[in-house]
Amino acid sequence: MVLDFPTASADDGKDPIDYGTGEEVTETSAGHAIVATLEAHGVDTVFAVPGESYLEVLDGLHDSSISTVVCRHEGGAAYAAEATGKLGTVPGIAMVTRGPGAANAMIGIHTAHQDATPMVLFVGLVPVDDRGRESFQEFDLTAWFGSTAKAVLTLEDPQQASALVDRALSIAASGRPGPVVIGLPEDIIRRTGPAVVHPVSAPARSGIDPEIAAGLTRDLLAAQRPLVVLGGSSWTQEACTTVASWLEAHGLPAAVDWRGEGILSSDSPSCIGALGYGRPDSAAAALDEADLVVVIGTVLGDVITDGYQLRQGHDQTTVVINPDPDLLGHGTVVTDHLVAAPVDFASALARAATAEAGTASGSWRSRLREGYLTSTTVTEAPRIPGAASMTQAMKMLAAAVDAEERITRTVITAGAGNHTAWIAPTFPTRDYGSLLSTRNGAMGYSIPAAVAAGCADRSAQVIAVCGDGEFMMNANELATAAQEGLSPLIVVMDNGQFGTIRAHQEHWYPGRVSGTQIRNPQFADHVRSVGGLGFEVDDDDQLAAVVPAAVDHVAAGRGPALIHLHVAPEVLLP
Repeated sequence: MVLDFPTASADDGKDPIDYGTGEEVTETSAGHAIVATLEAHGVDTVFAVPGESYLEVLDGLHDSSISTVVCRHEGGAAYAAEATGKLGTVPGIAMVTRGPGAANAMIGIHTAHQDATPMVLFVGLVPVDDRGRESFQEFDLTAWFGSTAKAVLTLEDPQQASALVDRALSIAASGRPGPVVIGLPEDIIRRTGPAVVHPVSAPARSGIDPEIAAGLTRDLLAAQRPLVVLGGSSWTQEACTTVASWLEAHGLPAAVDWRGEGILSSDSPSCIGALGYGRPDSAAAALDEADLVVVIGTVLGDVITDGYQLRQGHDQTTVVINPDPDLLGHGTVVTDHLVAAPVDFASALARAATAEAGTASGSWRSRLREGYLTSTTVTEAPRIPGAASMTQAMKMLAAAVDAEERITRTVITAGAGNHTAWIAPTFPTRDYGSLLSTRNGAMGYSIPAAVAAGCADRSAQVIAVCGDGEFMMNANELATAAQEGLSPLIVVMDNGQFGTIRAHQEHWYPGRVSGTQIRNPQFADHVRSVGGLGFEVDDDDQLAAVVPAAVDHVAAGRGPALIHLHVAPEVLLP
């Protein structure tokens, strides 16, 4: 179809909006311009809970190439957008209504802030004439989000809608990535302006001279105990592959940030495990003992340094490659700071004239690698009458998935809780995005992230590993997964308690159980209610039939499957 649109003037550099109607369009509403701008930036999915305050944007999405995933809760929508921001090359997008909707979405904004993930949250607002009158669902957007978002913007002029969205997307992805919030007054987005799209503004980038990368390689090779630490949400698979090849070619050991598994394949001889909660003791010792640490894409913050205990010496040499000029959250001495993103460092490595010859101390890397492999060895748990073993279930599930020819790639999603300790010892993470989780310790993430991962790559098998408390916080998004035709496999470890908090409670208040115990419903019935397949397991003997059936169901794309594991409450770790 040949479309007849007004030609943007040569000096404004803007593109006319294409609505696919074949009719001449000279003006459009601000709401429709917002959608067209998202399309221009390559956004293919938005996660939304509808509200009357931004109906004009929803109307624009009606004829858009963008897929609108309708979620059941604004927290789920914001989580899914944050997970998408981790996975893709453009920020994740969530849309919610004013007041209560914005309040529910705050969890996703905090996660994106602490995880340094690019995302944009659109929030419908009261009409301009109703401001300051305590009108229905009115609230102060900046006061609510100003301390957490990179920027809080409000559309005041319909003719600036496209430019404002372009600015928000650029801010979210520039420097230290993070969340941006845009307020959309209900009346403003209905007003019209020129039907043009603002040119796409590239995020701010900083390069690294290839000779600097080569010099850093020489420094690492000259060190007796070198260590590279990889992390953050600003990677691509290409950058991961380049950095992995560099590490392996020079025999350099590398740890990943907490929840950073997948940046470096767990199969790589350079991988020594993840720092932070549940880390191998060998990795923590390496961080302290290394005579040169190079940090790429993240910072040595609270969790990664065991609560600011590791690498606190003033004479320790630490080089940080991070796009954030302020190094927000860094908690050790910085010897040198190269303001650049991981992709820029990888590009410099690729453009280096020749690879530096030589390898680091083989015994140092071998010792750290062995320490990591030992930490992932899971001993057989004793059988407990009336309870299933999480260890046995995860081992059998990993083996069944690996043997299933229809599954060529897996993505593990998880929120926070003791159940996550079973992931690294049982499931390999071989590519970027193969583990989606939160670094801010937020619960309720696993199912919304599974929706996001499934929408981003429908050929991948998504496996959500959940605790009972964590699962219940956004179990409603299983209905969203079913609605989208997704087939995630969900494992719920039910120990009848908020296990991590119970462990803290036992440490500080031994024998005084208070406020941490829960009684759960039949989770298998929940997944059946959305057309999925559900199993209740309270004995390891059941796993031989349940695990293959669940894997076959999801591999065939027949919808969600859930395994509800009733485990002993005293078994908190592998």
